[in-house]
This record gives sequence, structure tokens and C-alpha cells, in this order.
Amino acid sequence: MKKIFVLLIALTFSCFFSCQTTQVKENPADSPAPVKKGPTEITEPESVYEIGANETKIFIKTDVPGANIFLNKIYQGKTPLEIEGLIPGYYLLKVERETARTDLVENTAEDLYLIEVEKGQAQNYYFEDIKNH
Repeated sequence: MKKIFVLLIALTFSCFFSCQTTQVKENPADSPAPVKKGPTEITEPESVYEIGANETKIFIKTDVPGANIFLNKIYQGKTPLEIEGLIPGYYLLKVERETARTDLVENTAEDLYLIEVEKGQAQNYYFEDIKNH
């Protein structure tokens, strides 16, 4: 009886330790997609002028009118564009323009910029030579 009890304890420990060392490999399909890095330097405005202390305003122009403007991935309109009443802080600005269009494919060019909107300032931005991607 003593031998059976010792054997049973030995099997229990053996199973316990072998179960603990089994590793489940992560499915690559479940892994998060790599994060695309945006710009790390702040794009300075071409010019700045003072407005009301609690107001904000940005003007955006491009060398080719009609570029699509996005702030933090939210569509704002086409250039030339004036945006008022933004909360002061940092914004990811995307300038996108159509480069070619066929019935099946729409090609665009885009650039990303980091801008800082500040209280009491109207900021003018001008972008040219938008890259093809």
C-alpha cells in the first residue's frame, strides 16, 4: 500500500511539473499589427498673428488647391481651409491629394505633419510637393 501511495504522489508531481512547463505559442494572426510611426517634429506655421486670448484658428493652403485635410484622422475639408475653435494642443495633420484616378483604382498622395495649436493665435500653414505613396 505504501508503494502505491508513493507512486501516486510521484505521478502527481510529475504531471504537475510537466503541465507547468508547457508553453502555448501565440498565433501570429492574433498579434497586434505593427504601429505606423508618424512625424516626431512639430511643423512650424509660415506665420502667426494674435487673436482673442481664448480663440484658436489655423489656415491651411497647399500648392494644389483642393487637397483633403484631416486632423487626428477626422476629415476637415479641402484646401484652402480655415478651422476655428480647436482645443489647444498637438494634432496630427494629414494633407492628401488625388494624383490619378481610374475606374478601378484611386491613387492619392499624402503627407503627415505634427502641429501645435495654441490659444490666442491664428496660424498659417502652407504645404507643397505632397509625396506619392
